[in-house]
Amino acid sequence: MGRAAGPGGALTTPDRFGMLFETNPGYYQNFTWYPWLWMAGGDVFTPDLRRSAFDSTAAHRAMRLWQDAVRSGAAPRRVRGEGGNDTISNLAQGYCAMQQLGIWGIAEIAEQAPGFRYGVTPMPAPPGGTATTALGSWAMVANAYGANPEAAAEFVAWALGSSDPAGVERMRQWNTVAKTGIPPRRSVRRAAEAQGAFDDGPMRVFADQVMAQARPEPRYPPEVYRAISDALQSCQLDGADPAEAAGAASEQIDTFLAGYDGAAIQ
Repeated sequence: MGRAAGPGGALTTPDRFGMLFETNPGYYQNFTWYPWLWMAGGDVFTPDLRRSAFDSTAAHRAMRLWQDAVRSGAAPRRVRGEGGNDTISNLAQGYCAMQQLGIWGIAEIAEQAPGFRYGVTPMPAPPGGTATTALGSWAMVANAYGANPEAAAEFVAWALGSSDPAGVERMRQWNTVAKTGIPPRRSVRRAAEAQGAFDDGPMRVFADQVMAQARPEPRYPPEVYRAISDALQSCQLDGADPAEAAGAASEQIDTFLAGYDGAAIQ
């Protein structure tokens, strides 16, 4: 591996990639790629959600960015460990100099590689764009056909939605002690701030800079996710032309939308 051009090129050495993007196909890869599309001014759907907007200059540029990173040798074709969200196997062990991932990496490094020194920065926006990230989360659901759905629903409400002091404290510890995250509830975030959770270090960078502009992770049906995933994979790893790949994906999405009669796509 020699010195490479493109994203992370200046940090690429014979023993280390300069940048790491997820290369395994799946919802996580799409999730980490969407901000590059958004920052370039693109989107998957038109504002009325009735047609595909995927075949755009923004999509072409965003896919070409990931393609150029791999093609130049600045980014790997294969990531280590559990994937592009694995900080220990990739970043902490020196496989790459920079890695795109989320706030969970702070807790992961603190627990598994406490002596590893690193920094956090928002993703760079293209000229005229605004740095934007994707908001992800976990959720609990109650099975309506379970043995006791009422008790299950009560537990979910107790675990995630309790507004009493004990409930707020429980969520503070879950978000900033058991793991690292930005609480979505204002009361929990205020409690976390009172305990200094975002006073300094990587958590402050996430709270003040990375999460300053953000959009929720899209909840696209499998047909839409797959069309985007196939386009991204073909460009990143197989050398496909981004404009052709985006055009084909856009046609697939429009075909799906023409027969779709379900809940609103978000």
